[in-house]
Amino acid sequence: MIIQISECPGSNSYILSLIEAYKKLGLTTFCGKHNFFCSNIVPDLLHIHWPEMLIEWFPFAEKEPEEKLKEIKSRLDFFKQNNTKIILTIHNIRPHDKSKDSFELNLYKTIIKKTDIFVHHCPRSIDLLKSNYYIPKDKKHVVANHGDYLHDYENLSKYSAREKLNIDSDKFVILNFGQQRLYKGEDFIQETFDQLKINEKFLLTAGNYQYPSNSYSKTTFLKLKNKIRERQKFSSKKFIIRPIKQKELPIIFSSADLVFVAHKSGLTSGILNMAATYSKPIVFPDIGCFEYQMKDWVYKKYNPESIGEAIKSITSIYKEMHSGSFKLDNTKWIMNNSWENHVNKILEVI
Repeated sequence: MIIQISECPGSNSYILSLIEAYKKLGLTTFCGKHNFFCSNIVPDLLHIHWPEMLIEWFPFAEKEPEEKLKEIKSRLDFFKQNNTKIILTIHNIRPHDKSKDSFELNLYKTIIKKTDIFVHHCPRSIDLLKSNYYIPKDKKHVVANHGDYLHDYENLSKYSAREKLNIDSDKFVILNFGQQRLYKGEDFIQETFDQLKINEKFLLTAGNYQYPSNSYSKTTFLKLKNKIRERQKFSSKKFIIRPIKQKELPIIFSSADLVFVAHKSGLTSGILNMAATYSKPIVFPDIGCFEYQMKDWVYKKYNPESIGEAIKSITSIYKEMHSGSFKLDNTKWIMNNSWENHVNKILEVI
């Protein structure tokens, strides 16, 4: 069996781990946007991820929206005419930060229409997909847990990690990790942290910053602000505002006591699975698949945009950690969220 994956491995090891899991089962696997558009190889399965990522390569990115959509439809028809089963993993119900009339949303609709099997990271995702799009009853759905991040994992002590980052060992480090985008609630995290009544609290913000494209003056101001935040030394905060390399992940996550997520919207997040892989408790808003992703792990949830509830959740974990009332053993979570399980569930449906 031949499997084509629409994405290439990147800074996030999700795709690489998925490819390795397919290969371990003896399946021939190849990947990449260029192969999606240019290859004449006919795969048995085409596994698509993040539809909007298909258009982000030169020179295709310079074409008009109508041309892009026409070419993508043509390629999907090529696969369908050659009896290729199309699989789509639902990472997001809708494109981030896009209007209801955007090209990206039309792209979602086009690919969803051609899809044979939908892969979800929780049962709730199935209901959300059906409530946002017309999904014929003959389409198949499978819930396959979001996998772990063992590919990036390194057993590094908290002391060693903090020494590399120049963070005091007595601090209670709260990690805000990932691309700092509008919907991920950086301001909410800052406000929650400022109101948090923990003496040794320390906020580590690490990840690339996605600047708004609609305002030159605002973008310029934010870039200047981030340069100052990176260079200035704070007693209770540290900012690493740039793309994070894979080899830096063990250092950043090992330095933390707790991971804090404040997405205003969204369906899934790899940050949750990174936290569980590194045995770090996590606090997150009650949205999408978040709670399902953290089944069998240590977490607290809160109503989105409720600073009071977020503070209560962080404080609760802080007190439990200091009282020794729970153990950070992620063995069961790792077992249930392996990439082998993920791939086997997909192949069972096929």
